[in-house]
Amino acid sequence: MRLKILCSISATILITLISGCFPKITEDVISRELVSSKGEKIYINTINWGVTGDHQLSTITKNKKRLTKSLDTIDAVRGLDPFVYSFNHDTLRLYFDCGIRYVPKEKFETIVVEVFECGLYEYKELRKKAFDNNGYYNVPVRKEIVYPPDMPLPPDEN
Repeated sequence: MRLKILCSISATILITLISGCFPKITEDVISRELVSSKGEKIYINTINWGVTGDHQLSTITKNKKRLTKSLDTIDAVRGLDPFVYSFNHDTLRLYFDCGIRYVPKEKFETIVVEVFECGLYEYKELRKKAFDNNGYYNVPVRKEIVYPPDMPLPPDEN
């Protein structure tokens, strides 16, 4: 009797541990809509999962619902903050450091997608602008955090 209970408990623990090793894509998709001058809409969709949210998939698509199912992840890029982007005059520009890791496979009617590989210094400068949402953006777009007024400021970079 004790052996059956012990085996049952061990099996339950083992199943729990194994099932926790596989990512479950059940979180909400963070979607940024971009609209061309002709009214075409595309989306930069991002989903994070994991205990600390340190797993990320992102894609550029016409479908706002992409990445909600595990089958939707084929044309997606893995990694936190995979690229910096800008969008103006119906052109979406993607900036990468250390090699271009993603080019959308979907074709768009009125939006042109351009990809660029940047040097480390140039990419660092773009990330600074993206951190402030100053014409350039991270994936997903950073939201301004309102800190308490008595919180000390971070040290200057100089």
